[in-house]
Amino acid sequence: MCKRRIADNVYYHIGWLFFRFLFFTLRRARVFGAEKLPPGSCILSPNHRSFTDPPLVGSCCNSQLNYMAKRELLSVPVLGFLFRKVNVFPVDRKSADIGAIKRALKILKDSGILVIFPEGTRIKKESAPPAASLRMGVGYFSCNARVPVVPVYLHNTGHFFSFKPIRIFFGDPVYPPENFTKND
Repeated sequence: MCKRRIADNVYYHIGWLFFRFLFFTLRRARVFGAEKLPPGSCILSPNHRSFTDPPLVGSCCNSQLNYMAKRELLSVPVLGFLFRKVNVFPVDRKSADIGAIKRALKILKDSGILVIFPEGTRIKKESAPPAASLRMGVGYFSCNARVPVVPVYLHNTGHFFSFKPIRIFFGDPVYPPENFTKND
């Protein structure tokens, strides 16, 4: 299975069109480095400042993305239904969620794109979080699925109702080492 087209999922397509209009027309978003996305499977690893970050990342890409999100988000009745329809799957952050791990690895094996916020939650400060606060999930999935991680920096998303333009920067893909340890 290759990357899925946006038009293949009506819920995803409608959301993608809505958020592209919202971000690129009303908020004057600009994307830098999108050509760095590798052709196959990869993990997108953006910073997380706002509740708008997941749809912003999705609106920048021309393929459907798969999002790992905290289980609590999918328990909200209407939102949970919609999230599941647009490729969001739950993870229990308090334990080793084997089901979520297997699903993430299957997505990557099937040439999908997985979005994981390495901070594990929204960080409202403008400065970068300390490395100790980053979760190990991104490295684990990259090494085990043998796929690159593409760092994504989202600028001005913490000020959604301001007139500051949003900037999205895709970094160079970081490929996993050939022989890796838990520390990698």
